[in-house]
Amino acid sequence: MGISDLKRVLLSSFHSSVIDALMKEDYEPENILSFDSHLDVDIVGALETVWNAVRGYNGYDKGLHFALTDSAIHMLARKWFPNTEIKIVTPRVCIEGEVKAESYWLKQLDISLALSPPKDIVSFATLVNNDTVIDVDFDYLGDLQNEIYIPRMGPDYKPYEFGSLERLLRLIRATKPDLITCSEATIAALNDPNSKTNYFLGKLRNMGYEIKKHFLFSSDEEAIARLVIIRRFSIYLENNSSSEPDRSLDEIEDAANEFFAG
Repeated sequence: MGISDLKRVLLSSFHSSVIDALMKEDYEPENILSFDSHLDVDIVGALETVWNAVRGYNGYDKGLHFALTDSAIHMLARKWFPNTEIKIVTPRVCIEGEVKAESYWLKQLDISLALSPPKDIVSFATLVNNDTVIDVDFDYLGDLQNEIYIPRMGPDYKPYEFGSLERLLRLIRATKPDLITCSEATIAALNDPNSKTNYFLGKLRNMGYEIKKHFLFSSDEEAIARLVIIRRFSIYLENNSSSEPDRSLDEIEDAANEFFAG
């Protein structure tokens, strides 16, 4: 059962908040097809003890909470939607050199992985029905690397090694799922009528989708400020705990309490 009779796009600054929106609407889809250049299974962002430390730092700052949980959102999706079939689609170039921890967690969480490119995005049409959420972290798309908060595409990457905006539109046009979630576009891109982000959203409107702003910062400076805090915490954790995979949950909790108490 869908969360609305209308076809909708939920738009958010950070990936974690659009998945959080599904949980809060008490909607568990049959399938989540998540297009992302990361495997977001970092246990640090999934620990409630770390969440509590963040709340103690700055009250309930939703933006800071979402910045923290962004790297764990596929792990949290499994927690919140235990009966949902979850598949992550990521470019092969982004998996090369990934540590074994991500593969371990995917297996533990019963989340499947597909590499596209090289596999054609449109081939996933058979996995999509009316109870499928197509979840798009814009860092998956080579076309949008200049319009997101943390570009994944370095100097050695090429746009064609990432997902194609036009191929993704073709998949959506062929399947027309009731709900699409989109995240990571900058406010500057959303405010620019000529941006590729707005080209994409305009195409979705033409297909009959209502674009709903779920959680957007008022400025890119606000979003980046929160990402900087979480980055500083990550560095603090690395410098004040064992190296992975030997790092314990107690070490993570202690580091979070120390850092966010400062």
